[in-house]
Amino acid sequence: MKQYRDAGEKYILTVLLILISIPFWLPLLIGVVDKYYFTPTRTIEDTWDIDIPAGFRQIYHVDTDSFYAKGMGYTLYEVTEAEESFVKGFSFTKESSLEDNTNEIISDLSIPKSYCPPFDEFYFSLQKYKKQSGSHLVVLYFPDAKRCFFIESYSWDSPPQGYESKR
Repeated sequence: MKQYRDAGEKYILTVLLILISIPFWLPLLIGVVDKYYFTPTRTIEDTWDIDIPAGFRQIYHVDTDSFYAKGMGYTLYEVTEAEESFVKGFSFTKESSLEDNTNEIISDLSIPKSYCPPFDEFYFSLQKYKKQSGSHLVVLYFPDAKRCFFIESYSWDSPPQGYESKR
């Protein structure tokens, strides 16, 4: 092994090795941050300005994983501890057009039946629409089933028929 005459050569070689290795470890670091920091819960809370209660435990999530933030997301929570303040501003009226559009998204995402909303039960619903981005959120809370569904659609030009903004 070659002997180095001074510390300067060793320092330059170390810096060069670090710079050359950056393209190899940087994607790994980005992937770890993306997986553990940008969870579906955090993304929903940040995007829609909703506080998901601590008593909600995520049991299912799927999305279309689009780089350009176009597509759909579907997240299901089991409600282990309900908070009445969470449903403030929710509607408690059954809406067949909302159910039809939700079922269409469920079909498009191939959601297993065991993770689908039980529309034959009573539920609360909340809809949000972001005009500037064309994104839309539907929250369906089924208190008897102790489940809460978050269905997102990103970059719609306008909400589909039956999905109306309720601000």
